[in-house]
Amino acid sequence: MEGGALYGSLTIKEIIQNLEIHKFKNILANMIELKEQIKKIGDYVVIINLHADVQASIKVKVVSVEKIA
Repeated sequence: MEGGALYGSLTIKEIIQNLEIHKFKNILANMIELKEQIKKIGDYVVIINLHADVQASIKVKVVSVEKIA
């Protein structure tokens, strides 16, 4: 990671895995809407389409491994 940039980008699959760790179950890939690719450290808004007329927005915070440790 150089200058806050990730090696690649954060994927929908990785977002789902992290949601499951935090007890959010039954979220499928086709329910998640990304407004932009997540390629840097920072805060991002992710939309989850729960039903035809129901959306939830969550904040995804991408941090470096060094910050977690």
